[in-house]
Amino acid sequence: MEILYGWVKNIVCFTIFMTALENFLPNGKYEKYIRLFAGMVMILIVIQPLTLGLGLEGKIAGYFEEYSFQSQASDFQGSLEAAEEKRLSQLIDGYEQAVAQDMTQIAEGAGLLVIKIQPYLEENQESEDFGTVKQVSAVFQGKSADYYEETAEFRRKLTDYYEVEDQYVEIQFKNG
Repeated sequence: MEILYGWVKNIVCFTIFMTALENFLPNGKYEKYIRLFAGMVMILIVIQPLTLGLGLEGKIAGYFEEYSFQSQASDFQGSLEAAEEKRLSQLIDGYEQAVAQDMTQIAEGAGLLVIKIQPYLEENQESEDFGTVKQVSAVFQGKSADYYEETAEFRRKLTDYYEVEDQYVEIQFKNG
């Protein structure tokens, strides 16, 4: 019987509290939101004896914890994937810079004056060629006619070492 009195007491106290709260708010500006919230809380108070008697409170708490855990795991998974993408991007950028330095040394060893060398790598992780050099763009100082043999040697070394097809090696010369 005491449980029934406690239940009725909770309903009455909540109703009085909500009525007082509605009277203290100016102009009823938030009235519909408060009624929505109060209605949801009232439903929970009214069904409280059922949840206690049937052990639903523990089940509801378990479902809530499971949902919270799944939500947190999903957020964590998203964070891990973003961190992995960032790490991979930094790794590819570093590798691209190292390849550019190596190609610069090859070009200078062949007697060319390097302005800029830009290798382009396969960045698609699903590709079996992931991380390989797809294309090279090089800009050298001088006239192309003056460096024909050096250019041919540079192309040959790139195709031998990086297995870049000759058609994917773009070479330009700039005077000055």
